[in-house]
Amino acid sequence: MTFRHSAALLLSAVAIQPATAAPVPKAAARPVVEKFLDAADNGKGDTDILHTAPPVDVVRELARYFEDENPARRFRALSVAALLGFNSTDTAVRRATAAVLLDHASGANGGKKHNARYAVDSLVPYRKADFGPTAGDAVAKLVAEADPNPNAILLAGLLEVKAATDDLKKLAGQATGAPSFQTVGWTAVAALARMGDTDMAKFCVATVEGEKDPVQRDRHLWLLAYTRSDAAKKLLVAYLNSDDRLPGVKPGDGHKVALTALTQLAGTVQDFPVKGSLTHTYTAEQLAAARKWVKDQKELKWKE
Repeated sequence: MTFRHSAALLLSAVAIQPATAAPVPKAAARPVVEKFLDAADNGKGDTDILHTAPPVDVVRELARYFEDENPARRFRALSVAALLGFNSTDTAVRRATAAVLLDHASGANGGKKHNARYAVDSLVPYRKADFGPTAGDAVAKLVAEADPNPNAILLAGLLEVKAATDDLKKLAGQATGAPSFQTVGWTAVAALARMGDTDMAKFCVATVEGEKDPVQRDRHLWLLAYTRSDAAKKLLVAYLNSDDRLPGVKPGDGHKVALTALTQLAGTVQDFPVKGSLTHTYTAEQLAAARKWVKDQKELKWKE
């Protein structure tokens, strides 16, 4: 499992249900959050109650427990806040969540940064628009740490944090010469590519394409999509139209590389006609529709 893939699993670690009837929030957030956490401490936590108060207030109240003396309670508060933001379509809620998670990870509130790595990992699926104007400074500090979280480096690329460029270039030097997809050097290569460094983008694409192990190559197609480079887009389209398969138990029954490419394009290309699947599960008709749609487009445009 790679660092980036772990983020999706982390976000699924705590189940949270959306409001069933989308009630109009009326209750004050503080007693609602306290009631939820008290019940959860006794194994009866029901997230429905959280939808009875204004969601931005709920997220901020949950943040008060990120440094709670009870380890289970502080992790529950952080993970539920992350999921509330991730599941929301309200920009204000997503921004509020991104802000409290990033503040916690960077120690902006003078805390001990419990579960700080989880906080950063939880932010990877967020969009650039979900972060406020000061987020870049916080991310730059995380990148400058002695042993930076690879997902903090990916955030630097997403947010195009120019202040982190020098640190990213130093880290990227670890990837050249002896590429390893598991190093922080590789995340730095990808981040610089995302920030428009054409040399890093070419290096990233060439290395993924040149990977001799087809399973490793397939696992890291997400890296191409993350860079948002033209070269990456071209290679992903080539894989989408490929009939290659990964090694299987029997000849011809291995996973189709095209399906992994479909997932990456579905999540990153504007107006893509097929909804992405984290398990790369698609029908033959969906694959055919995706191929036809891509062929018919004059230009594929990346999402922000």
